[in-house]
Formats: sequence, structure tokens, C-alpha cells
Amino acid sequence: MLPPWWITRLRATGTGFGSAWLRAGSSLGPFMVAWIVSGLGMRHVFTAFAVQAVAGAAVTAFVALETKNKSLEELAP
Repeated sequence: MLPPWWITRLRATGTGFGSAWLRAGSSLGPFMVAWIVSGLGMRHVFTAFAVQAVAGAAVTAFVALETKNKSLEELAP
């Protein structure tokens, strides 16, 4: 069992990592839209984002742990 300060540190690291990916996606999204629209058209922008959403859902479904009705102590490695 990890000490409580280590769990807090892991949670903070995970939050920071998620925030970094959010910022990267927010920065790259407009460039991706412009690139797809200029080459393929507006219809394919929605297709590209739908494919990304389905890929994210698949990764979450197969890799993420179920956390419903569990405390942080139960989920800690």
C-alpha cells in the first residue's frame, strides 16, 4: 500500500499529463481542420474527428480500469 502523499503525487501527475494533452490537442486542432478542409473538403473533417473519438473510446474500453464504487485506496497500485 502506498502512503497517502504518494497517491496525491500520482493524482497530480496524472492531472498534469491529461492537461498537457488537452492543450496539445487544442493547439493542433485548428491546423488539422485547415489541412483537411484545404485538401479533402469539410465533410472529411467530421469523419476525421469521428475516427479519433471512436479510437479513444476503444482504447478506454479495453485499457481503462473500472472505478465505479471503489475508493482511491482500492485503486492505488
